[in-house]
Amino acid sequence: MRFWRKLHDILRRPGSKAVMVTVFEVVGSSPCEPGTRMIATEDGEIFGTIGGGMLEWESQREARESLQGTPAKRCWKVRKLLGPDLGQCCGGGVTLLFECFFHADLKEVGQLAAAEEGGSFTTACKIDAHGRLTRQISDRSARACAGQEALDLLDVNEFSERFARTGAPLALFGAGHVSKALIRALAPLPFDITWVDSRAGIFPAVLPDNTRSLNSANPPDVLSQVAADSMVVVMTHSHELDLELVENALTCPSFPYVGLIGSKSKCARFRNRLRDRGIEQHAVDRLICPIGITGISGKEPAVIAASVAAQLLTFIGTATDSITVAARGASA
Repeated sequence: MRFWRKLHDILRRPGSKAVMVTVFEVVGSSPCEPGTRMIATEDGEIFGTIGGGMLEWESQREARESLQGTPAKRCWKVRKLLGPDLGQCCGGGVTLLFECFFHADLKEVGQLAAAEEGGSFTTACKIDAHGRLTRQISDRSARACAGQEALDLLDVNEFSERFARTGAPLALFGAGHVSKALIRALAPLPFDITWVDSRAGIFPAVLPDNTRSLNSANPPDVLSQVAADSMVVVMTHSHELDLELVENALTCPSFPYVGLIGSKSKCARFRNRLRDRGIEQHAVDRLICPIGITGISGKEPAVIAASVAAQLLTFIGTATDSITVAARGASA
């Protein structure tokens, strides 16, 4: 989830406010790690999770109560022992950081949201004596933020945050009925989606937090712009465009998944045409068509979307050297 983008959206309305709750420190066993966070709004909405159970319930209550008036501090810490304080069986202890944000913070939050849209980044943070947290973007390098989001303590009131890429990169080509259903199915799942179509006005007005739309006059050009480990799903309005996209994607061995919507007969025709275009057999064998897990045969967009979403989840973190074997199994 892009937390800074979500917070920025919440704070757009004059007079709005929200609390971000971050797991600051963990001792022993706990249901969450430092850097895990959630947002609570004045309307009672909750975005994200810090592990569930009584820890999350009590944290939501404190966040809601702080929003009912003007908080004495902009940020504060709360320490909880999961067993004695909350009756949870984990046995560890958790320190939570509560931060209040207001409409007046929109510019600062917008800068963080922009960095988030650009990929991974780090921040340097300090809590002053007046309970105000200052946060500076210190590194926009994806290399410096490899892995999970995290929070690293430097001193009692100084720390750094690492914001990693929010999900597995996925390039979805085509914005028809099945694509729209797939976007809805993937919305709560750990994917970072670039949704591409050449047609103007084709995308919904509101997109999920994990999706950005891209109108491109030449969609195949986008393949050179997405992350090298992106999964690629092709379901455009044109078979010729489908073929060009598939051809370009299959010649990039770092893409762990290249899927094409269609029947077995479409798959056979495409494989023949790819070979005629000089694509080597081992690359042709990587094409997954029909897409989706076996055993689900419904043709309704939502059914196809559920099947494809399940299949894509199995490809998260797929190593390059296992691509061919996995693809052959999925397309058999």
